[in-house]
Amino acid sequence: MTTCGTVEYMAPEMILKEPHDSKVDIWCLGILLFEMIQGHAPFQGTKQEVVLEKMQSSIFFSKKFTKQEIELIHMILKVNANKRPSINEILNH
Repeated sequence: MTTCGTVEYMAPEMILKEPHDSKVDIWCLGILLFEMIQGHAPFQGTKQEVVLEKMQSSIFFSKKFTKQEIELIHMILKVNANKRPSINEILNH
């Protein structure tokens, strides 16, 4: 139930103060991949409520992203933690 870290990297369940597991780390990986390519996090804001609201909308991908990168990031950044892939599924992508 601990909430820690940078707001832009927090998984939705962490912001909502719901029980969470290692799937929050998978979420962070998706945010990190996006930021490595684009240069900024996909959901920006200083308040948790603002970031959470943005998570409910579509992600804008610039032309810097390949089709495979977009597919992978979409696969990882699922609001429902149960729908996020395992690390093995990510590695196999």
